[in-house]
Amino acid sequence: MIIALCDRQLRNLASDLQAAIISNLSLLILISAFLLLPKGVDWPGTYTLVPVLATAGVLSYGSQASIAKRVLSSQPLRMIGLISYSAYLIHQPFIGFMSYIDKAPRTLQLKLILLLSTFILAYLSWRLIETPFRQQRIPKYLGRGLLSVAAIGIVGLAIVGDKTDGIPKRFSGQTGDILAVENTFGANNKRCLNVRENVPQLDLDATCVLGPDKPPSVAIWGDSHGAAIIDAVADHLAKDDVATRTYLLSSCLPVPGLLNQGQKRAARCGEFNERVLAHIKAADSLEVVVLVATWDNYFMSQDHPNMLGAVGDDSFYSYPATGSPYMAEDERQKSVSDAVSLLLEQFLATGKSVVIVQSNPRPNINIPRLFARKVNNGQDFPTEYGYDRKFFESQVELSYSIIQEAASKHPQQVRLVYPEAVLCDSDICKVIMDNEIMFSDDNHLSIYGSAKVAIPIVGSVSQMLSE
Repeated sequence: MIIALCDRQLRNLASDLQAAIISNLSLLILISAFLLLPKGVDWPGTYTLVPVLATAGVLSYGSQASIAKRVLSSQPLRMIGLISYSAYLIHQPFIGFMSYIDKAPRTLQLKLILLLSTFILAYLSWRLIETPFRQQRIPKYLGRGLLSVAAIGIVGLAIVGDKTDGIPKRFSGQTGDILAVENTFGANNKRCLNVRENVPQLDLDATCVLGPDKPPSVAIWGDSHGAAIIDAVADHLAKDDVATRTYLLSSCLPVPGLLNQGQKRAARCGEFNERVLAHIKAADSLEVVVLVATWDNYFMSQDHPNMLGAVGDDSFYSYPATGSPYMAEDERQKSVSDAVSLLLEQFLATGKSVVIVQSNPRPNINIPRLFARKVNNGQDFPTEYGYDRKFFESQVELSYSIIQEAASKHPQQVRLVYPEAVLCDSDICKVIMDNEIMFSDDNHLSIYGSAKVAIPIVGSVSQMLSE
């Protein structure tokens, strides 16, 4: 809008030669930004200025005789410009729908199909809807009536969907029961899981304590995967008169000194972890610290295959707070490994024992929705269902290596728990066991999955407490 309002003044600031140079250079920068900007940069953020300013240069001086003008005024690009607004409106719901049916465009083939489909629909929308309305080919009152009815319908559907949480009653019977797993959590899951926005006001002395009314002996420190298991673990420990305190922050691995690339308010994780470490070290009653996270999600800078074998882009990973997210990969991994080792040494120096719960299998496809669709389409709900174990092994190869190396230095004080021992066999990792769904979404354990994984966790914790 600023460019439009100041169009004449901007053009008067440059000669024809200067305008040509600015427009050519701006187009080159714009193309380079598209190809060369690092993946996972904050958006919007500092890097946003590069394509924005380059676009401003093209808009301001692109009409002057230049290479940029010849390129941008070519017939194919003019056609793309004409349908661009329709494409903008269409592409996001298209991507959302494909993700919903577990066909997210991760492969080049799917991306090309999505791009072609978007352009076809955008052209039809431009030709049959946008152009007739703009050129008033449709009678005024009919056009206004259609727009009014459409607007009222969209707003009405949005309000009803919001107030009813998506009208879940439109599904009944077994389909409804399967979908209910997605929204069924332990009693303390949401209550005890903090978000980064609230970290500055968080009182660690007031964090959740579960079990008997006594000083807690066990601390569970982790991310939302920790929140998924706290009820099952704490309930078992309570039977032995053991209280548990939780330190949980969504999308934040329990290791100080690391930040997460591609994360808003990333510094809050670092702040939270430093405070938690000091709080646990100072708590004399805490004897065992249980660390729970989807470790591979933080340690890997590349995605792993989902349960169908599709691999996407990964712009979320951890790096040292003293380093850069774009540092050499081997240096980044070594820094992460050093941070894990340092954390264990700090706990052991204060006499505390540690149980690390390794990553659980992550199918990366919403399991309740997947099987709700299958059942809704007439398929039988299976007693057991799993996916190829090799996809899980590629998921945890790096995180297992880092954590096992750090733990091997302290075999008596550090125990490792492997959810795969419960959820996987030699061939497959199961998402359905004994007629129950093990995951509440595409990666978090359901209450049924948590109940199974909690058993070996509690076994390790109880051994530590008795030694």
